[in-house]
Amino acid sequence: MKMLVVDDDLASLGTLCTMLRTKGYTVDTANSAEIGIRMMRQTPYDVIFLDYNMPGHNGEWFIRNAPVPPETSVILVSGFLTPMAMANFRQLGIEVMIKKPFTLVALQGCLNNILDAA
Repeated sequence: MKMLVVDDDLASLGTLCTMLRTKGYTVDTANSAEIGIRMMRQTPYDVIFLDYNMPGHNGEWFIRNAPVPPETSVILVSGFLTPMAMANFRQLGIEVMIKKPFTLVALQGCLNNILDAA
């Protein structure tokens, strides 16, 4: 399974990538929404982990502008998940959201839900 992690926080990016790689997933990283979109145009991904609060363009901008195919799952990862933000993302088709900080168990639970739904 090929994954893309889009997050400007290098510590969060590294932690998430390490967790995913220890589970055997192939992981690419982007430290901005713009770079993430460029990578998506070159490589198909099964799952995208997307941070909400990034400088420049945020996660909502990414979702509105990224060429996300229907078979690609997007998981929003943020420490700033307000009820309004969650409602906005649900309207954009994002159903899976993880609040930072998260555990490996929570991460694996989200991935299992995605795999079960596929």
